[in-house]
Amino acid sequence: MTAVGARLDAAAVTLEDLDVLEAGTVVTWNGWTAQHGAMFSPLERETPPDVVALVDGDTVDVVHLGADGRYQHAATLERRFGSVAEVLDQVDALVPAEPVLRFATGRELDARGLRDVPAVALWTGPDVPAWQVPLTGGRLDLRGFRVSWQNTLSHRVVDDSPADAATARLTAVQCAKDTWALTAGAGVVSTLQDPAPHHTLAQILTWMNAEVHTLLERTPFEQLGARPFQVVDPDGSEPLTVRMW
Repeated sequence: MTAVGARLDAAAVTLEDLDVLEAGTVVTWNGWTAQHGAMFSPLERETPPDVVALVDGDTVDVVHLGADGRYQHAATLERRFGSVAEVLDQVDALVPAEPVLRFATGRELDARGLRDVPAVALWTGPDVPAWQVPLTGGRLDLRGFRVSWQNTLSHRVVDDSPADAATARLTAVQCAKDTWALTAGAGVVSTLQDPAPHHTLAQILTWMNAEVHTLLERTPFEQLGARPFQVVDPDGSEPLTVRMW
């Protein structure tokens, strides 16, 4: 339908168009932009969307990410929409208490997990930039938030280690006297002693990201993109733990 690199307003993209849209096409909606294609990679532990709308025949099945990390059916919408923008507006209305942080268009398995169908997705929730989270002194209770860093959204901040914590490539733990220890498996990789007063969580993520790319044997000439990460905040004031995949 379109040449790769084209830019389309979601209001001008019909659901039939969505089914044949070429990967790489830029779609815009409510001031947001998304590149049509793969929406996220579970194998890479990328942050899954909160809400996904699956265009399946004459209906649009909406699934919502539950607290257990599994998608649950939330609603079935009649396929009476004229455009992708109308679907996104309707899905957005299902989570009015949380602001939209990102959207995507692409293909996902249908609600029965049998075949690929056109889909749109939303990432929602309160968000705090990593550079606004100080390493010393008082800070915001992060539980329930997402942390944004280098155009990447974290998994939601939790108060306990996630079930797949052991799969993280690196874990950074805030220790006594503001020292940070970076571990991989059972061993300490390195430590960060006495961070400067102006240092924030962004410095910790930058440090971890470089170490993960070293573990992955990326050369200095490759672009070091931001790796998926999650922050654990036990009670809103205690030392943080950060995991990166």
